[in-house]
Amino acid sequence: MKTLITLSILICTSLASTLAQSVQLQSHMTQTDWVDQVLLNGNPLSESVLNNFPIPSIDVLPGTNTIEFVSLPVANNGVTSVDMVQIRKQLSNTQPLDVDAIIPADIDKSGFIGVNDLATAWELILGISTDNEYVFVHSDINLDNLDPLDFGTEVYSMQFQGADFATTNFDFDVYVHGDTNKSSGFTSETNVVEVRQSNIQIELNDIQLISGMSYEVPFKVESEKSIEAFQIGMDVDGISVTDISLANNAVDYRTNITDQFTRLAVLADEAISTVEGVITFTADRDGMLSEFLSQESNFFDEVVYDDLSTGGLELQYRTVSSTNNLADEVLIISPNPMIDQMAIDFPSAERGNTFVQISNAQGQQILSKHTADSQMLITRDELGAAGIYIISLTQNGETIQKKFIVL
Repeated sequence: MKTLITLSILICTSLASTLAQSVQLQSHMTQTDWVDQVLLNGNPLSESVLNNFPIPSIDVLPGTNTIEFVSLPVANNGVTSVDMVQIRKQLSNTQPLDVDAIIPADIDKSGFIGVNDLATAWELILGISTDNEYVFVHSDINLDNLDPLDFGTEVYSMQFQGADFATTNFDFDVYVHGDTNKSSGFTSETNVVEVRQSNIQIELNDIQLISGMSYEVPFKVESEKSIEAFQIGMDVDGISVTDISLANNAVDYRTNITDQFTRLAVLADEAISTVEGVITFTADRDGMLSEFLSQESNFFDEVVYDDLSTGGLELQYRTVSSTNNLADEVLIISPNPMIDQMAIDFPSAERGNTFVQISNAQGQQILSKHTADSQMLITRDELGAAGIYIISLTQNGETIQKKFIVL
């Protein structure tokens, strides 16, 4: 009987100690799933409740034990242009990162903050890369002692001795790699959501497009405050964007251009108040530019000022057609279709102030000239093959276009 009693006591003691400790995850972010697996010595722990993983004492080794994490993908990574500015300021040593931003800034998990982290931030912002992770940091780590240039990769795992298991703390803080300002935790309940509100606009002329014609449309971003960086995403439908270029030499920029969207991120070498550029594209059908280019609904548009405050960025179209004094009827093409030659009649202007350009349906320029006359004769030999052509007439900064056919 004594033996049985002793055995019963040992069994109860073993069961009681089996769930004595657990790995618990906590974060500034809304409660959610962050981790795919928590590994103890390479073996996965089972989740009892959300973000709580009991550690069976029977699986703890007498010597050194290691806890590691396998992150779930970060769907909305929270990495924006303000994080890029903060990482660059750390690299240039002009404004060191706060202690709780050092580990998130180490996007490549190299154990130090380097140029590769900045390069990866560009890719995450533009959607070129979607391979981002949560990072799990033991709450006992003294962030004040971390050296941004060399804090080591051991912060991404934890080691403890089996003899210290019962008294070891297993609480971990969860961050998002690259999210130095913790914007992945922005919610409608916090005033930080005001980052989306701003009067800053990216201005474009709402011009009439003709199918097959190529265009270079200038745009401008202007602010009363000095700009350090910005990002914007645009949905495209009916145009094929081929390039975005900036006129400012004091900015670095990247683009991600696809059939569905066009994204632009800009990082200024110094604070500036105006950024100007040109969008180059070909129209796939007729219509106004605003019908084809709109703000991307699932992209975070942001401008970063020199004091690291942030605001939203909005597209703003200025309708050129409504203020255009050149009505279609003043550009007369006869005959249309053309066989051997045709006459182009248009309003007279000051010498050299009328610019005529003819392009084919693929957007290739066939003919261009300045003239002070009010009529121009075009022969079939000047144009070449039969097909659809577009003539553009520009006077005093205003442009109209018409199609004509060569038989």
